[in-house]
Amino acid sequence: MGLTFSLAASGVPYQTGDVFAGTRGGTIAHFSSTGALLDTLTTGGSSYMTGMAFDTSGNLYATGFDAQNVSKFDDKGSLLGSFGSGYNHAPESIVFDKNGNAYVGQAGGSILKFSPTGGLIGSFSPQGTDWVDLASDQCTIYYTSEGNSVRRFNVCSNTQLADFATGLSGRCFANRIRPNSEVLVACTSLVYRLNSTGGVMQTYQPAGVSILFALNLDPDNKTFWTADQDTGTVFHIDIATGNILAQFSGSTSGVDGLTVVGEITAAVNAPPYTTSYYVRTTKSATLNAMGRALAQSQINLGIAQDSVVALLFRAPALKNGQYGVSGLGGFTPLSTVATLVEDFATGYYNSLGTNTTLHVRIVIATGNGITSRGGNRGNRLGQQRLGMVLCRTQQLQKRGQDIVLRFRRRSSNSG
Repeated sequence: MGLTFSLAASGVPYQTGDVFAGTRGGTIAHFSSTGALLDTLTTGGSSYMTGMAFDTSGNLYATGFDAQNVSKFDDKGSLLGSFGSGYNHAPESIVFDKNGNAYVGQAGGSILKFSPTGGLIGSFSPQGTDWVDLASDQCTIYYTSEGNSVRRFNVCSNTQLADFATGLSGRCFANRIRPNSEVLVACTSLVYRLNSTGGVMQTYQPAGVSILFALNLDPDNKTFWTADQDTGTVFHIDIATGNILAQFSGSTSGVDGLTVVGEITAAVNAPPYTTSYYVRTTKSATLNAMGRALAQSQINLGIAQDSVVALLFRAPALKNGQYGVSGLGGFTPLSTVATLVEDFATGYYNSLGTNTTLHVRIVIATGNGITSRGGNRGNRLGQQRLGMVLCRTQQLQKRGQDIVLRFRRRSSNSG
């Protein structure tokens, strides 16, 4: 589980956007996003500090390359102790899955999987490993082996996969998967931006670099950070334009790893899978079937993340003081809309079978339209805009899972 002790830094709290540079001598430099040195974290040893990652509590984990360990720091930089055990081949990178388990990549050795408390729960032996990242499916490890390829390994099936990208220039090191499935990888003299199938989209080559070794994504999902292992220069680069937004010295002795508070990781921060349906009927069986079909489609595609579904109804309506929608063969009250949404959710969850990974959040929307008041007077209220239409909160229990349907009614009157 690891050794526990405490070695305090100056106690500077971490802020979103702060940059941590792993250096030599068992130390990690804590910078602001503008390059101001805020604190220095130390392991008390002399190791090269390479890959780093944060857990959901804000604790920092850092791999000690030649110390054969992973150090754990609290959210103010105090060393809490070591994390995990059994490292035997230079641990170089670390990444968390959405359940808080950690994968540690070792240089040329196995990938080790640890529970949130540091218990060893898995070991995998892909064809050479070094820097690792985990895809949103919670199964596919993208990794480099200090060659000219980005490789892949499935830790769920313990299977080597086809290489993601080959023929890159120079030796490749740190890589990060973006939420849109693009990949950034540092390859000695430049950084590659690869599309979701491994094709080269763009390259970045700051002047005067020796070995671009470390790399991480900024929380803004528009920029990234990389660093020169030899000179210690840290670069902040715009992904779209390639412009260098900032650069500063992370260490005169070189930088071997980088992380950013609030970093984007595909395994944890992937955007939800989204889809939408136009609702053209009030038949419960039809909505139920739509939900079942969506669940089966996601299972067949191997989707392993939460999803958002928009159920799109027609124009909002108000009749005899009751809100609803029109265009479904007449006026449909919100109580019926809620039942139809419930039917969709029930069909979805009934089709999941033993799958406990998939969850859905349902958004109910209407178009903008003219809402009329019915009844004897039949006079017009004017334009009403109902954005998210919601009339009640309903919880369904299915195999211990909660399906929560959140409804919010928002309207504005004019005229």
